[in-house]
Amino acid sequence: MFDLSETNIKMSKELANDYPNIRLKSAVMCDACSIPRQDKSADAILLMAPLYSITEYEERILTIKESLSPIERRRSIIFYDSDTV
Repeated sequence: MFDLSETNIKMSKELANDYPNIRLKSAVMCDACSIPRQDKSADAILLMAPLYSITEYEERILTIKESLSPIERRRSIIFYDSDTV
């Protein structure tokens, strides 16, 4: 798990104990424009952030590209914006 919020990282580690059949491999604080993961090393990415909050066009593109880089070919990326659901 990667998140910009230190609080979310801490909370995810605490909540992981409530789900014994699911293992949280790691929880790392980082910016969506710089994900510390090898390319093509993930099966799926869930980008849970409204892209409109990233005001600079170049940063939006970088965020999308960075989110795609860890994805294995023919895998999934899911964009979730709670403001539109």
